[in-house]
Amino acid sequence: RLVCDIKVDGISLTTNLVAENTGKDAFDFNMLQHTYFAVDGGDAQDADQCYVHGLGGYSVIDKVDSSNNGSTQSYDEDGGVTLAGEVDRVFIHPESHNAVHVKIGVGNNKVVKMEAYGEVDDSPIPVSCVVWNP
Repeated sequence: RLVCDIKVDGISLTTNLVAENTGKDAFDFNMLQHTYFAVDGGDAQDADQCYVHGLGGYSVIDKVDSSNNGSTQSYDEDGGVTLAGEVDRVFIHPESHNAVHVKIGVGNNKVVKMEAYGEVDDSPIPVSCVVWNP
């Protein structure tokens, strides 16, 4: 059984996905939420306007530049992950992170905050993040 709960108020959108195994046998599963942000004007290629902060310490699978695969990123939070050019990276959680907390620059000096976490049987589980820009 899968339940999706969506809450919208004046300044936030919250989604909650709950999967319940109603059968007798355990099974592996993944939940993915794809979030796309419109970037104002021509700012999608401007590193000062289009960025992601909060992924320091994550290891990365870089689908554009395979020479970065498996490396651990140590981003300066003042610079973050910039999106000047094609980017397609999977950021794998460090052992100490069970949640993703990022700030996303979406152009015109606007910032979106995003948080994600997961639990199985009331125990926190690690959460990864994809950063993509065509």
